[in-house]
Amino acid sequence: MAAITTRISHEDFVDDSTTTLTASSTASGSAVANLQSDFVAKTWQATGKTDENVVFDLGSAKNTKVAGIFGHNFTSAATVTLQANATDSWGAPTYSQALTVEVDALSDVIPKIVFFLDQTYRYWRIRIQDTGNANNVEMGRVWLGSYFQPTYNFNSGFRVDVVKPDFVERPDIGGPYGAKRPSYEVISFGWDAGTNPLPTADRETMEAIWRKVGKTLPTLLVYDSLNDPSVTGIFGFFENDGLARSHGVTTNFGTEGLVLREEVGWNYT
Repeated sequence: MAAITTRISHEDFVDDSTTTLTASSTASGSAVANLQSDFVAKTWQATGKTDENVVFDLGSAKNTKVAGIFGHNFTSAATVTLQANATDSWGAPTYSQALTVEVDALSDVIPKIVFFLDQTYRYWRIRIQDTGNANNVEMGRVWLGSYFQPTYNFNSGFRVDVVKPDFVERPDIGGPYGAKRPSYEVISFGWDAGTNPLPTADRETMEAIWRKVGKTLPTLLVYDSLNDPSVTGIFGFFENDGLARSHGVTTNFGTEGLVLREEVGWNYT
């Protein structure tokens, strides 16, 4: 198995006050601004599925290194394209990249896409062509940003727990009943000063990110960014109230106690 490489993005250009969103169509009761909402289940819904898109005007050209789509309802046969251009013109955009819709071991779609790139443009567009979808297409959250990559990955043995918080009642007579709820992941990680220390600059950056976003602003963490970015990408919020800063020799330190809870699971049925 190849070594994993973690990347952390804490700023989404889509959320900037200078960014405007324009959709090809919007269903009643929906809004394209929902793509800026942290509540992933509050989606933008189109009125069609054959050829829909959303344009993101970032206000100025910005170096985008990671793109993410969360809470989508695309089928595995959908054609999803990430495009970018210097102007709001899409006949022949300068940058165009097909994105893969991932499926799990049961061939069920995983409703999140994460893709790494290195492009600097003002205008971005996500185009969806999903004729075989039983419903009109929708997305819950879009991420366009940069990322921080620590020099060393966090400790071996970090945990990624999958939680399935279904509501279930088990009566004395009859079988169980309840309601399905979407699964989500919780990742617990850190760097130990004795066995896996961080250089000072990395520790300061990691702590600065945590201080800035706290428990109220979203973060995108991809713990296997080179091998499996969509499956290992977690859009969510830190849950830890504090950090343990273990000290090593010279300028090497540990940063332990980080916990990130996902805000979109991969089981939406």
